[in-house]
Amino acid sequence: MTPFTMLVVALEIVSVKAGSCGSSSGSEKKKNIHTTDIIIENNLPCAIFDTNATIRPIKLMIDTGSTMTIVASDVLKKGVINTRDRTSYGGLGTSTGINTLGVAWVALPFTGEVNVTIDARMNLVDRKFTHEWDGILGADVMLHYRLVLDIPTQKLIYNTKNNSNLLNALCK
Repeated sequence: MTPFTMLVVALEIVSVKAGSCGSSSGSEKKKNIHTTDIIIENNLPCAIFDTNATIRPIKLMIDTGSTMTIVASDVLKKGVINTRDRTSYGGLGTSTGINTLGVAWVALPFTGEVNVTIDARMNLVDRKFTHEWDGILGADVMLHYRLVLDIPTQKLIYNTKNNSNLLNALCK
């Protein structure tokens, strides 16, 4: 069983448990829960974000096994790129790894009763490393904001009030 398959199974179990959570007021839940729709392409979850830092909406593959969030440099507006902040990154189908081209902070929007954004640090890479997506939303951003990937409802969830653990993000 791959790490991604294990995550999907764990998230489906949490979703089932969330359905049996004690109920809190509907308005309280709506006020703190913000979501983005996900789509499944080739059995992989993706989210499309329309940001003010990119030249068009971007499609990010959600990869909880990736330690770094990356984006293709060709989708970013020139004024948001910091080329002095570079790092090395392993993986991405290379045996030696790659050097990033810089970094950009991108506000990813989530909708709810009140719309919010999260500031994601995205490392820039050449387009050839992002495959058919514009980038990868990695564990660094997922863990920092305690985002919940809910496969059954096809939502990426951000709880602004109580995001202390996965079950609370779904139940409160």
